[in-house]
Amino acid sequence: MRKSKLAPIAGPLSIILGLIGIITGIYIIGGYLGIAGLILGLISYADTDNKAVSYIGIALSLIAIAWMLIFFSLWDKIP
Repeated sequence: MRKSKLAPIAGPLSIILGLIGIITGIYIIGGYLGIAGLILGLISYADTDNKAVSYIGIALSLIAIAWMLIFFSLWDKIP
């Protein structure tokens, strides 16, 4: 299998999308950015040697998704 051409920039881009997803977690766009960051983090993990950047991007993206889910589950319960 050949390596992705997106892999060198996918790791840093997943970190950026994860951070923006956490910041905008109160809106649904934070979850979408988290999913995009998660996909890019997994691409980076599979095709690069720098696994630390991939781990950070994946973790931040999962936090962004969880943050959005927490906000939407508590939206009607907290005044």
